[in-house]
Amino acid sequence: MNRSLLSIALAGVLVTGSLVVIPAATAQTRQFNVGVTRISAGKQISVTPPSDEDTLFLDPGRTRQYSMTVSEDLYDGDDNLAIPEGSTVRGTFRPVKGGLRFYADAVVIRGRTYPLRAVSKIIHDQKDPRETGAGAIAGDAAIGAAGGALIGALTGGVSLGGTLVGAAAGAAVGNVTAPQVVVIDQANPIDLKLQNSLTIRY
Repeated sequence: MNRSLLSIALAGVLVTGSLVVIPAATAQTRQFNVGVTRISAGKQISVTPPSDEDTLFLDPGRTRQYSMTVSEDLYDGDDNLAIPEGSTVRGTFRPVKGGLRFYADAVVIRGRTYPLRAVSKIIHDQKDPRETGAGAIAGDAAIGAAGGALIGALTGGVSLGGTLVGAAAGAAVGNVTAPQVVVIDQANPIDLKLQNSLTIRY
């Protein structure tokens, strides 16, 4: 083999006794991740109930599997769309002290399912607003008033004072006996914090 060609094969480029150095940037093969995006741990995904369920009223003492909907587009560190609005996040509501947490285990993006580890903050429970709202209180008060009037009739007379006391008692009982629930609605998205990085391929 020609000495110059042998030198080219083994050591670089040798032309008429002069060494030409190939720049490292062109000598190395660049790596491109075509159709791949990564979301780092710590990012947050905002989710709400599906559009056909405006508000959820969940028992804080019960574990329940559920699918939530991504409420806004999520971008990676290079400003590429990673998880589009409307994607589905699957997971489980689990009881914790003070309410529930949502633990996500998968996300469905354009029909493809990816494993996911993300968790919400505590979603605190509250008195069921369906039983403590104005309508419910008025109903309890009416029942209480009727009860007061009935007691008055049985004891020999119906008084305005007895009726009002019964109404107040009925309203109070309704507020006290209303169960605790966790309320999740479209107006208040839940933020899920990624526990590890997520790689998505398109």
